[in-house]
Amino acid sequence: MNVELSAEDLRVLLTRFMMSQTRLANELGVRPETVCRWSRGRTKIPNPTRLAILGIFKKLYDMSGGGYGPEVERCINQL
Repeated sequence: MNVELSAEDLRVLLTRFMMSQTRLANELGVRPETVCRWSRGRTKIPNPTRLAILGIFKKLYDMSGGGYGPEVERCINQL
């Protein structure tokens, strides 16, 4: 399964869910610098990692009942 997740999408998800880059890095088992590079568009996010990122945010989204806006729903609905 190939999903789209741009640097801007990642920034939106982090902001809307009030998650730090460090927390996401810990969840994924990568360095915070890596998440920083992804969020700035300096490095492309590998597809397996895009799936993992969206999975993390989908779980949070489902637990909260939604209401995070169309940008978030567009990303989450890829899963």
